[in-house]
Amino acid sequence: LAEKQAQALASVAALSGGLLFLSDDLSTLPGARLDLARRIFPPLLRGGAPLPISPGFSPDPEDMADGISQHCSSPEGDWALVGLFNWSGRGDARAVALDLIKSEPKDGQVVHAFEFWSSTPSRGWASSVCVPLVAPRGAAVVAIRRRPASHPVYLGSDLHISCGC
Repeated sequence: LAEKQAQALASVAALSGGLLFLSDDLSTLPGARLDLARRIFPPLLRGGAPLPISPGFSPDPEDMADGISQHCSSPEGDWALVGLFNWSGRGDARAVALDLIKSEPKDGQVVHAFEFWSSTPSRGWASSVCVPLVAPRGAAVVAIRRRPASHPVYLGSDLHISCGC
């Protein structure tokens, strides 16, 4: 598999919860694939839920972007972890509406996003977070945090797919 396809499959496995195991002989895996495996273990404590489709949205099945969302918590605070998948044969933008994952900002809060696979931080908008380009048959895993504008925020990490769990 191409690197982006392997990331997409690893993202689905990690975010859906449940049993994770590798059937490959780890001593024969190339370094990049072993690093990918390291970043999804240990498994998340619970699985995510499928993202609901926005009301009135009628996607072309060829362009359908699936998504998985889950709530995470640690001493740094709470955040939403969202997997956005592009199963089409061309690169395309993907977005998630914050109200669908119960992460809309409250008064005085700012939305921060961190994309795991590219290690890219960004700011969210008042109503959504967008990933400008998800590779064909690829994935973006985004940690979405809301914090008061005046407070520092831990954006995330690319050490583990949880971005900080």
